[in-house]
Amino acid sequence: MEDAPNPWRVLIDIGTDGGRTGVREPAQAVELAAAVEAAPGLRLAGVAGYEGDVTRVGRGRPLCQPHPVAHDDSPA
Repeated sequence: MEDAPNPWRVLIDIGTDGGRTGVREPAQAVELAAAVEAAPGLRLAGVAGYEGDVTRVGRGRPLCQPHPVAHDDSPA
């Protein structure tokens, strides 16, 4: 798949403790994003998540925060 003209686009699912799916911590999402970017035939398409009406996690921490990750937006 390394030279695939149409790589699989991957969304990283962000979840909350007690939720059904997704990474739980920002560091896990960053680690997974790096693995996806390094994998032949895969391309990071973004993040996704759904936890009903949950807007905050733990002690007032937002469910999702911006994270400075270098990303190449050029077409694969």
